[in-house]
Amino acid sequence: MSYTPVVSKYHKFLASAMMPYNGQTLKKHEIMAVLLAKYPGLSEKQRQWIFPSDHCENHVCKGACDCAGSQNAIFRQVSRGTYIVVVGDTPCIGTDLGHP
Repeated sequence: MSYTPVVSKYHKFLASAMMPYNGQTLKKHEIMAVLLAKYPGLSEKQRQWIFPSDHCENHVCKGACDCAGSQNAIFRQVSRGTYIVVVGDTPCIGTDLGHP
């Protein structure tokens, strides 16, 4: 069973939350804090599926988001738990994000 569809489900939320931080280097806990500040309704169950490492242009985990390894990635991993935000104007982000 692949987890890619579940992980990819949260891509737009994470990309939207990270857009103001484009070019900045953030730790995993900082990324999660930004995401939860923007989407406080994310449940604990939903949060367990969101890992920056699943959304990297230079690092592809088993079951990662569809964006991993592509120009639609949100992050570039610089070291374990540290990422540069590269979301820019990712074309896959719509204006209607719905609810997480």
